Amino acid sequence: METKVIRVDVSSTIDVEKIILASRQCKSRDGFTMKEIAKPAPNDVVCGRGGGSQNHVGNKEYRAVIAANKRRYIEASRRYKSLLVESIVQAVRAQDPPGRFLEKDTKTGLWNDIGDKRAFAKVSHYFSSRFSLVSVQIIN
Repeated sequence: METKVIRVDVSSTIDVEKIILASRQCKSRDGFTMKEIAKPAPNDVVCGRGGGSQNHVGNKEYRAVIAANKRRYIEASRRYKSLLVESIVQAVRAQDPPGRFLEKDTKTGLWNDIGDKRAFAKVSHYFSSRFSLVSVQIIN
């Protein structure tokens, strides 16, 4: 299978509604492994701490997308923040091949997808932990 990596244009922000609509029309990830993965693919987001997750190409793209949307997140209502977070999770999932949010199983050494609910929580936490001080500075 040929690997195709989609690069994100970080100079523009995400069109939340467009991504959510497209991802709902294409929910199937048939034929793409979600458990017991030997090595993360370039479109995957590796969950965890340290150099492995910081240097993975999928994590770099993920952080760039979040950085490009930080102002929108800070200024958004609670509802719109949820939509923005969902759109980022779905943007990762909608790539070709699909991106996954992976966590390493310490017993087997293999990687497993954490699922949409935990991925949503990870993205939300990343936004709130990284940009809470920025929001205070903007308000003042």
